[in-house]
Amino acid sequence: MHRCSWVNDDPLYIDYHDHEWGKPVYDDQKLYEMFLLETFQAGLSWEYVLNKRENFRKAFDNFDVEKICNYNDEKIQELLKNEKMLESPERMVYSCLDLFPKGIDELMKETELSISELMERL
Repeated sequence: MHRCSWVNDDPLYIDYHDHEWGKPVYDDQKLYEMFLLETFQAGLSWEYVLNKRENFRKAFDNFDVEKICNYNDEKIQELLKNEKMLESPERMVYSCLDLFPKGIDELMKETELSISELMERL
């Protein structure tokens, strides 16, 4: 298989390139996962985030939007101290918990569309 020049020899990076990169995604949970990972990626390499993806999945309940929208203070504090995701997760955790999930949840309820249906209309 021909790979893009940005792919190195990291097995997770190769797997991402070969099975995810450039492929349409219609699963809402998967789209939400990618949105959050992109948010966490700000200022970091995508390879770094991919290598932490399993930690993010565990920390964020497999990116379940409804669960994330209902996180209590105890869960938020747990995330803020979780250095398995990032060395200093505070800023990113707040943006992921405060802004994005509630906005997406409200938009989905208001329009009665899924995340993938909203993306198709952009």
